[in-house]
Amino acid sequence: MPFLSFVASCGIPSTQIHRIPSSKLNDVYRNHALILESQKKRTRNEAWVRMISASTFNENGNENGNENENETGSDANNQEPPRFSPKGMTVDELFTRSVGTWKSQRSSHNLLWQHVEQGESEIIVESLEHDDATVADICAMYNVEPRPRKVENGDEYPHICQCCRMSWEGSSDWEKDEVLSGSTIMVVIKDGPYHGRLLRSVGYAESIPAIGSWVMRPDDGMFVLETSYDRAAAEERIWFVTPNMRMRVALIKTQSGIGVINASLSTEIRKMS
Repeated sequence: MPFLSFVASCGIPSTQIHRIPSSKLNDVYRNHALILESQKKRTRNEAWVRMISASTFNENGNENGNENENETGSDANNQEPPRFSPKGMTVDELFTRSVGTWKSQRSSHNLLWQHVEQGESEIIVESLEHDDATVADICAMYNVEPRPRKVENGDEYPHICQCCRMSWEGSSDWEKDEVLSGSTIMVVIKDGPYHGRLLRSVGYAESIPAIGSWVMRPDDGMFVLETSYDRAAAEERIWFVTPNMRMRVALIKTQSGIGVINASLSTEIRKMS
């Protein structure tokens, strides 16, 4: 909003500006500057929302969009892009969508030390074949058949459905001079349509091999993982907001799983290039 228009909206005629005391005029200038800054922030937020919405449309749009546009004419242009919904997402789809490179921003609250930590990292998720040597090693550790069972008439349980490697590198404002990095192999076993086990070469709460129990909630597409360690327990929840944005909540609990020691929230956005 131009300054004169802002002054007019305040009920001050432009011809009377020279009669306003300098202290009052300074207040008007400051208010005008605050409004301009607010408008800039709103424009940036709207641009961010359009970017996320565009990526959602590109992910879920019709592959034959050009043909449909020719058939329907201008009506197709008036249709809203399909909205992404994680409802009904399977564990296979969640891990398939997770493959890629992600920029993660994490806020963590340590209840024991009453400390808030901010961190960011880059996460790379790579799909692995069932016959990969690293997959065979972790399966042997837990006496699990590394190859998926041949299914002829419907699903046969238990069976391995997904294998991947997740690596990360990042930093924290708690330990600014230290680079936090690592990797883990994950093997997803389905014991039923919506539940199973997750084998990891390196756990979340402790840097040791771990096996957890997961549940995939079809009503909201949330993956819930619970893992017990030697000295603690962890609960992790992961879900997609859009095809290129996912959320992760992690709780570190006491060994009994009752008291919460640490809680964190991570926002992860896919790197498109």
